[in-house]
Amino acid sequence: MTQMVNVRCADTNPKRHAAVAETCTKDGLSKGSHCSVCGEVFVKQETIPKTGHTASKWCFRCKQVFVESQVIPKLEHQYVDYPEGANREATCKNVGVHSQKCKLCGRVESVPIDKVDHVYVNGKCKWCGKDES
Repeated sequence: MTQMVNVRCADTNPKRHAAVAETCTKDGLSKGSHCSVCGEVFVKQETIPKTGHTASKWCFRCKQVFVESQVIPKLEHQYVDYPEGANREATCKNVGVHSQKCKLCGRVESVPIDKVDHVYVNGKCKWCGKDES
């Protein structure tokens, strides 16, 4: 009668298998190793289940988009008169300024106002004092 004896291979340099990370759509594997001569498995690679996509309009793991982006047109500025003190009246000596502020974004737009002619009151210009003649 013949007796079977389980003899281990003398290989001292096992073939190692790196771990493979799981993804949203593919299973991963743990590290493993086997004998490069006889094929005996020393450390079995275990399957790591895929993670699946995150529930959202896009997956934050793999960045896949599930809902297409929509272009939203930008709004036009909605200007309102800027507070008192920001505006300057035009005179015969100085250019004036009219300022407005967008109530949506805060942008300030200032428009110059051309100098005006002398305005005489009782024979003198009310801004520069020039005599009317």
